[in-house]
Amino acid sequence: MFDARVVFNRPVGSRFFRLSLAFSGEGAAAFGRARAGQFLELKVENLSIPACTPEHLRDAAVRNPILRRPLSFVDVTTAGGEAIVDVMYCVIGAGTVRLTSLVAGDMISVIGPLGNGFAADAGCKTAVMVAGGIGCPPIEHFTRQLAAERPDIKIAAMVGARSVSDLPFASVQKRLAAAGSVTAIDEFEQAGAVSVIATDDGSAGFRGVVTVAVDKWLDDNRIDAASCTIFACGPEPMLKAVSALAARRNIKCMVSLERMMACGIGVCQSCAVETRVEGSDETIYKLCCKDGPVFDSKAVVW
Repeated sequence: MFDARVVFNRPVGSRFFRLSLAFSGEGAAAFGRARAGQFLELKVENLSIPACTPEHLRDAAVRNPILRRPLSFVDVTTAGGEAIVDVMYCVIGAGTVRLTSLVAGDMISVIGPLGNGFAADAGCKTAVMVAGGIGCPPIEHFTRQLAAERPDIKIAAMVGARSVSDLPFASVQKRLAAAGSVTAIDEFEQAGAVSVIATDDGSAGFRGVVTVAVDKWLDDNRIDAASCTIFACGPEPMLKAVSALAARRNIKCMVSLERMMACGIGVCQSCAVETRVEGSDETIYKLCCKDGPVFDSKAVVW
């Protein structure tokens, strides 16, 4: 458990915020080693209710959010003896609306880094990143991390959303405001990855769900299944569809699951994930916070 200093807390589009936290001392040492796909837990119960709370959240905001809120990393950097950890959150309830009240210089209690993150094995030559909604931050983080550590790997990032306005990337919202259209996501392109946008309404990129875009990209680029790995994070229906696609194509697939993780350290048992026992018909329950949040998609009982 550490105290972190807020560096900034900026809106990204209409529903998302990017929160930057600075850690020093033991916190800097711990978070300086953090891996993409891990997460932290923020204490929100002592935060103020912002005066500009959206009308549809005013009743919810009054509730006392006792439980911490788990958030995954967008980026982790070190500078001047500090670790700077950026996370992203979507304003959907009592806890996240309170997070919007944070300003530069505020202090907040943090537990982390927690869980097990993404990793590419030695045989991986093509990494297909698939992201949707608030699942975009760990995919963005892993893309940057993987590009720096494994320049031998070709990376393609596939991002899905209902509409272009729902894409939680600063570059997308900036281009949208300036030009009214978006064809790529700079956060991925600058890391050397190919980016593909899929929107349900066709407002940007491929018209349709992201899994169909992934299927098409794999065919168009004649990707070798044996040396390809899919890494995905997003809504569970999307992850289920990605898992089915990977199984059909015999491609290894790692998914980062979203669960209600009240404690983040395996005590409360609230984040159980049913998984298959390899080589049998039995299933067992694992904890998303300790055994995950990243799992082999073949092991998850969807």
